Amino acid sequence: MDNTTPGSSTGLKYWSHLLAEPDNALQKLLTCAPDMSHAEKLSLFRRNVAIINIETSSACNRFCSYCPDATYDRKTQILMDPALWQRFVQNIEAIRYEQQISLNLYNEPMLDPTLNEKIADLKRASPKCITKFSSNGDYLNPQTLDQLELAGLDQIYVTLHAPPGKPYRDPQQLEAFAKFFRRIKLALPELDHEPGVKIHTQLQWGGIKLVVMSNNWAERGNDRAGTVISLKKRIARTAPCMRVFREFTISHLGEVFPCCQFFPDAPDSKQHVLGHVGQSDMVEIYSSPSATNWRKSMLTFSAKARPCDTCSDPDNALPETSVRRLALSGKV
Repeated sequence: MDNTTPGSSTGLKYWSHLLAEPDNALQKLLTCAPDMSHAEKLSLFRRNVAIINIETSSACNRFCSYCPDATYDRKTQILMDPALWQRFVQNIEAIRYEQQISLNLYNEPMLDPTLNEKIADLKRASPKCITKFSSNGDYLNPQTLDQLELAGLDQIYVTLHAPPGKPYRDPQQLEAFAKFFRRIKLALPELDHEPGVKIHTQLQWGGIKLVVMSNNWAERGNDRAGTVISLKKRIARTAPCMRVFREFTISHLGEVFPCCQFFPDAPDSKQHVLGHVGQSDMVEIYSSPSATNWRKSMLTFSAKARPCDTCSDPDNALPETSVRRLALSGKV
């Protein structure tokens, strides 16, 4: 894997990495040259995609008000087709992808009975890839954590949600932390607590990095590409967004979306499907006209089109980079 590809979970250094690239390399990200070879497309993917999000199944056992799952039916479990999964794994091996692979979008990964097998598949195909997922923690205990470690999982991000129908409250969420750590039979570690906003801690479970958090998403969440009406941003977005550069996002049906904020089941989201991993190589989809147009639209400080106009997802793009961004966009 190209060592210049940023692998941090937050992407804090992504823009500085990207904008330091030569102009001709950046132009390839912003255009869809008909004469671009597969090798050039492969290089673009490997140099720029820091995380692949893949939803291995559909169901979630929680229906939080700040999540589209509260509106759409995610009670029914649909596992990714085994042939589609194997095609994805083969693609990972063929392109020698060694960055992050997150096994969730709007599903609870622990409800997938084949989850451990899928983690092992990825580690066989790409031993250096970083396997991870986000979970509500309801199905985690010492036994399941040990099994995940044995399968080869690298990271788990656990969000302890407020009880159904109740708002975020610090005492209630602090008790949720105590209860969770009792369940996994560990002493409660030191907590990073910002009152009314979030609680966070991090530790190791053997070889797994275990991050446990609780956030006031009902007030500070994202509208998920317009599907959570209560969280729509009132001031239209003008900030750039790195997600369409650094992410590759796949639903349990194999559809590829511009980023993880798109809820795959929403009719409006279906209008923005970039391709299907059962029909095309990931490298080809990343370099397609639709994907490059998304990157061009998210490069500059400018008004964003629907559904990104109401997105509050933070981005650390520096205002002093605006001239370079405009220059790059103007050359296309």
